[in-house]
Amino acid sequence: MRKIIIFSFICLSLTACNRSPEHYYEQGNKLHLSGKYRQASEMFTKALMIKKNYPEALNSRGLTYEKLKDRQKAENDFKRAIEFSPEYMPSYANLSGMYMDLSDYQKALFYLNKAIRKKPDYAYAYLNRGIINYKINDPAMAYEDLSSAIELNKKLELAFYYRAIVLNNLGRPIEALDDLNSLIAINSHISLSYYERGKIKFRLQDYANAAKDFKKSGELMPKNAVYHYWTALATYRVKYYEGALEEVQEAIKLMPDFAVAHLLQGDICFLMKDYKRSRASYMKTKKLDPDNAEVYDKRLRTVNRRIQRSLAR
Repeated sequence: MRKIIIFSFICLSLTACNRSPEHYYEQGNKLHLSGKYRQASEMFTKALMIKKNYPEALNSRGLTYEKLKDRQKAENDFKRAIEFSPEYMPSYANLSGMYMDLSDYQKALFYLNKAIRKKPDYAYAYLNRGIINYKINDPAMAYEDLSSAIELNKKLELAFYYRAIVLNNLGRPIEALDDLNSLIAINSHISLSYYERGKIKFRLQDYANAAKDFKKSGELMPKNAVYHYWTALATYRVKYYEGALEEVQEAIKLMPDFAVAHLLQGDICFLMKDYKRSRASYMKTKKLDPDNAEVYDKRLRTVNRRIQRSLAR
């Protein structure tokens, strides 16, 4: 048996020699992009059998292991890539990103700080560190890091997005709108950009333009009930009740237990003098959200009085 194993290994080695590590690396990347993660990992492994010190292959295999939910192997590959090639920055970003997904921000910061010391102009390290500072509620540091990322890479979409959120939380909505405008100019197909811009405009009481942004976010992601709800709410504020009703009904269709959507539907129907449908919506809201029953009972009393008046005529 030992001879067979040795012979098999020799054959495998000879076969591998017919292909370069770069060939297997490229094949692995193609398989990864096709969603064939198991086969991709095998290709990266073949590349590494030929060329042990191959940080690109280790990094890509680490990403593939992440897709396969094997975070231990992914962590090992990212760390090995850093060990073999301390100047190879993507492994720092990917390792920190994995720790961020696990909410292990201290480990993530350790590798991000290490990356920045190695390469002070690495935009993705500032981006990830900025996101962490945002998540741990340090807006000043988040703003500083995200601004550094943008200075280094004017096309870094996530940096503009998170800096806009940070600026809005810091009470600087106009600057936040500028960042969201920049983001949309870079990529006009991100639904969250329009949604966040719409929310800022809504708070600034620019309901008509907020409705347009919410509508656009809903067009980009038509199955998102929240986007339809906010479109309905902004449209309701500009007193276009028919359009608001259409949007809120779409939200309810997508999410039948969406309590605030039923409440909004009740308010819209009330103003459209469709009192019976208004009452049904308030009753549904009360059923879905019994903790706030007193709020809905007040509305129900009002709509019941309107129904009684109409019956008395």
